[in-house]
Amino acid sequence: MDWAMKTKGYNQRRACALAGIDPRVYRHRSKRSADTELRTRMKELASERRRFGYRRLHILLQREGWQVNWKKLYRLYREEGLTVRKQGGRKCAVGTKTPMAIPQGPNQRWPLDFMSDALADGHRFRVLNVIDDFSRECLAGMVDTSIGGARVARELDRIAELRGYPCMVVSDNGTELTSNAILKWQKDRQVGWHYIAPGEPMQNGLVEDFNGRMREECLTEHLFPSLRHACRMIAAWRADYNHHRPHSCLAGLTPYEYATRSKEDQNLNRANLNQRTQRGAGQNLRREVSKLKEERDILKRVRSSSAIGPRTMVERLLRQGPALMFGFVAKHGGVWPVSWMCDALGVALSGFHTWLTRPRSDRSIRDEELSGAIRARFLRSDRIYGARRVWHELLEEGYSCGLHCVERLMRQAAFRARPKRRRPPKDEVTRSIIAANVLEREFDANGPNQKWVADFT
Repeated sequence: MDWAMKTKGYNQRRACALAGIDPRVYRHRSKRSADTELRTRMKELASERRRFGYRRLHILLQREGWQVNWKKLYRLYREEGLTVRKQGGRKCAVGTKTPMAIPQGPNQRWPLDFMSDALADGHRFRVLNVIDDFSRECLAGMVDTSIGGARVARELDRIAELRGYPCMVVSDNGTELTSNAILKWQKDRQVGWHYIAPGEPMQNGLVEDFNGRMREECLTEHLFPSLRHACRMIAAWRADYNHHRPHSCLAGLTPYEYATRSKEDQNLNRANLNQRTQRGAGQNLRREVSKLKEERDILKRVRSSSAIGPRTMVERLLRQGPALMFGFVAKHGGVWPVSWMCDALGVALSGFHTWLTRPRSDRSIRDEELSGAIRARFLRSDRIYGARRVWHELLEEGYSCGLHCVERLMRQAAFRARPKRRRPPKDEVTRSIIAANVLEREFDANGPNQKWVADFT
């Protein structure tokens, strides 16, 4: 508009007509306030806490008495160019996930883990983090160049003097946490200790998330000239985390505020957490049901198609349709409610219970007996027998079965024979040439230092 009026000399009405807007829109002047003080305070908080987004900044401003809508704050946040750089996405495992049990009180479960960082001169140091799953409080942030099992036990005793001993401690399989000092501490204090599976850090996901927050907001924001300075800065950040930093999983409260609430308020918060868990479980259920519905659609296409196989095969697939649905419900009964799955799959709940109490067929009884015999012979062979060798042994002992039956049962039980020799390499890279046999298998020598024979054991 301004360009057309200044450069071309058009009047306002003609320029608005060419641009396709009403002249009143061009003449309108916004009456919105500049919000200078709010913008200034928001930028100050964002500079102090660089990893906080607009949601946590909104909670901090509300604590200071600012009455502002979160949508308005988001607009100001974008106008000021305040953005938090997103971290790289993580790969998620595909499959059914069982939701973790939520603690119902303090001191029920303490996850702990180690972190590592370096001083300004390059010397490495470690941080032992201990949190409470119930209130998300950071109970300890011990900093030292070396932390052994005995030191971990003393730190846990120090925390227990203030809070009492926990019901369970969750950790990985590090050498410090599987040492004799820790094993003795568990036995003497009568405290359960759960070790997660190797290579599965998300089984202890709460402390892993806490480690990420500490690294983003403390370790990467400061340069530590000495170990004493690192201890002081980490202790200050831990106090700020427990008493001032809002926690999104606790409805914006700090861990200390949540731990000191009444039991009624804590029960209300646990109900909210259970609703979130159910929403996550519902998403996994919809994903699994969509896969199962694809298989059911395949069965329907088989029913409508007359060119696929003989009639007996079609009827066999159609008989497996309800069993496929009921088998899915029985398999995932401990993950989602049975009524949810029956509604999602479109099957009757009474039909599922009837399927559970159905009489066993002669084939299932015979397969169970054969499975036990196959398992015993497969394990007795040190897992090197294949289906054919196991089948021959069963025939020698008087069992009446076919080779295909043995292969099917071993496939269902995931029994695979270990290979006896190496398979040829999959790639086409040229391998190193084997050295020639200089001795030609003649090991006779007439004196010392004529032939040396070496080998690895």
